[in-house]
Amino acid sequence: MIKSFWYTGDGNNFGDILGPTILHHLTQDQISPSLDEGSLVSIGSIVNLNYPHPVVFWGSGIISQDIELYSPERHKYLAVRGPKTRGRLLVLGIDCPEIYGDPALLLPVLFHKEQFENEEKNEIGLLPHWVDSQVFLEQQENFENSKFIDIRGNADSIIKDVVNSNLVITSTLHGLILCESYGVPCVYVRVGEKVMGGTFKYEDYFNSTNRDLYHLDYSNKQMNLKEIVDYQKTIPEPEIDLKPLINAFPYKILNNRVLELVEEKDK
Repeated sequence: MIKSFWYTGDGNNFGDILGPTILHHLTQDQISPSLDEGSLVSIGSIVNLNYPHPVVFWGSGIISQDIELYSPERHKYLAVRGPKTRGRLLVLGIDCPEIYGDPALLLPVLFHKEQFENEEKNEIGLLPHWVDSQVFLEQQENFENSKFIDIRGNADSIIKDVVNSNLVITSTLHGLILCESYGVPCVYVRVGEKVMGGTFKYEDYFNSTNRDLYHLDYSNKQMNLKEIVDYQKTIPEPEIDLKPLINAFPYKILNNRVLELVEEKDK
């Protein structure tokens, strides 16, 4: 049994519930929610939370540039989401290796794209952060043949809807990562100030894939489909190397697809 912590404060949120799912499929072990000493924290912008005991971070991030960190020196950092998270830790004198990657990038290795594909495609997938849902719903009529994807819905359904979209417009980080990991064209948009931390966590992810932040800001105005389509064509492909993240994982990996990926990189 592996003790792990994942955030549950926002309900059934896709990015958070991926944590135990990914850990289970990596190890074939039971994943138990825990804040005990040594528990593994694997996904989400939760490095900055106040943990009662020392924990181990693997692929987590900080939510904003200025947020307070609680006794960060007590914890162990095997890998973090991106350079901005590591930079905050280094400034505080915390030892953090230059190993980046959000664990959600492993999804296509654990769950092949083909198992989700349909013949019918959505022209546009609308995938908001849950705090932006109302804004996306109000503007959905401007997008023909669009599918509203609920980030708090069933994880398999979310992946299926994303994989079967020709273009996804998203304001949620794990919507963006999901799209890019499966090779689905997408654009990160801001539609207001409700998402905590502004663009920090998105920039953290973009930097981890050797890119600057790419996004469109539609705060207090209507999203423009033509502008979004044209902008998507300018976004560089992410540079993703999962091997360092996999090698930093602290438990035995029993998933053959993941092991094959590491072996392939070694050849």
